[in-house]
Amino acid sequence: MALAWRQQKRSPHSARTSPSSVAARREPALPRLASGRQPGGELTKDGIELTWAVNHLAPFLLSKLLLHRLKESAPARIITTASQAHQGAHIPFDDLNAERSYRGFGRYCQTKLANILFTTELARRLDGTGVTANCFHPGLVATGFNRNNGLLTDLGMTILRPVSRQTLRM
Repeated sequence: MALAWRQQKRSPHSARTSPSSVAARREPALPRLASGRQPGGELTKDGIELTWAVNHLAPFLLSKLLLHRLKESAPARIITTASQAHQGAHIPFDDLNAERSYRGFGRYCQTKLANILFTTELARRLDGTGVTANCFHPGLVATGFNRNNGLLTDLGMTILRPVSRQTLRM
């Protein structure tokens, strides 16, 4: 069974509401977080840059909160959506909120690199527990995740739509 959950702009801590609903279920569940490039300079109510909060901190927190339940349910897996866009990205550890370095797509790339680094370390720590952690690049998918990110991005995605994978509507 899939449990769809959309990260709210309020805080990455809103991820805390999802694990309790997942843990109460006995059947397998797959939490899904909405991600993408968020409008520049926007902060969560916790003062965290929104793209970082939604794309990295929320899945990090959700994985951490579900870890005990996943270990009890082994074999289990944590799958994080990454992107080839991480290539060439560098995380500005001296400017994690991107106050000096925010560049829309560049920030998205940084979050995807953070997802890969997190998943790699999580997989190492989970070795032998029956829980695996993996990440994947889904390819070009016409999800609309990057709407409202400027005229150039909108034009580019409109041009690429015919060669993009289409999403399944349920």
